[in-house]
Amino acid sequence: MSAGVDHTCAIVGDGEVFCWGDNTFGQVGSGHLGGVVMDVQRVALPGDAKASRIVAGPQQTCAVTVDGQVLCWGAIAWTGLVRYGEGTCVDIEEPTGTPTLITCIASEGPALDVELHGFGICAPIQRDQVQVFCLPRVQTPKLESGYALERFALGDGVLCVVTETGEVLCTGTGAIVGRGPDESGDSLQIQLPAPAVDVAMGFEHACAWSADGHAWCWGDNSAGQIPSATEASTVPPTSPVALEGKITLMVAGSRHTCAVPVNGSSVVRCWGDGPQAGPGDEGSYSEMTLPSEVAVLSSMADHSCALDARDVIWCWGANPDGRLGANQRLDSATPRAVLVPNPETRAP
Repeated sequence: MSAGVDHTCAIVGDGEVFCWGDNTFGQVGSGHLGGVVMDVQRVALPGDAKASRIVAGPQQTCAVTVDGQVLCWGAIAWTGLVRYGEGTCVDIEEPTGTPTLITCIASEGPALDVELHGFGICAPIQRDQVQVFCLPRVQTPKLESGYALERFALGDGVLCVVTETGEVLCTGTGAIVGRGPDESGDSLQIQLPAPAVDVAMGFEHACAWSADGHAWCWGDNSAGQIPSATEASTVPPTSPVALEGKITLMVAGSRHTCAVPVNGSSVVRCWGDGPQAGPGDEGSYSEMTLPSEVAVLSSMADHSCALDARDVIWCWGANPDGRLGANQRLDSATPRAVLVPNPETRAP
């Protein structure tokens, strides 16, 4: 399940993909462009393809199939996929509502995952060791000999990876790495007090957490999106701020952050601004309780979603185009259940 900027997608059953929300650029995968999709709709993947991973981006969507192929639809011509080196990666120069094979990623090897952000795409490729392949071409954190990539996240012009030893290495520009748009440099190691197991990226802030649930955040804090932070508008990557308490999951959106505390597996706590951060004023702390344990969290811009242990999807936030999946356009600061069809009966 993945919340994009103005649409949402999910994998249901044994690998079927369903999407809903704004379809201006075909990002819902309905086969055409324009309008909004209020009802949750199935995306027709080519052949018998089944998805193992789905990610909704700013104006496009990509899925990784069970055999490691990457399929994308929407404004994929704007992600840098049209031109690859001296050749062509995707023979499409306009947005498309039809899932399209990304051949230049396929030629690199089986993809294990995929991330979209800021009109860019990155996928970890299985070789002798996992390597991150990005389009447009961006500098990727250099791993020393023998190091292995465990996790990665793509922000707005920033790529961060977590190594098998728990180091968080980032490249790019912006508040997450403390560099201006015209500055460059080697990979920056984020100074954490303990090894990390994962990292979450917002537009200009990021968070990482350890195996025992300790978490740290850094970057832009103009909306109070960094939990436990001081009133400073920016937290430098050299001194990330520790989160009070422990967490099991965390996501970073545009100007907000949400996490599941270790002592409340059905609870989602959020910081920052907008209805996507839940009820409360800008910069304040909010808490929402779902009927069962939270298994997945996702957020990018103005809405957030959670998948619970019963496979029910809950979404909240801005909803001008039906991105919450509740077949209406009212914003909601509290979670609403998404009406996902049963993949066997096609009924809600």
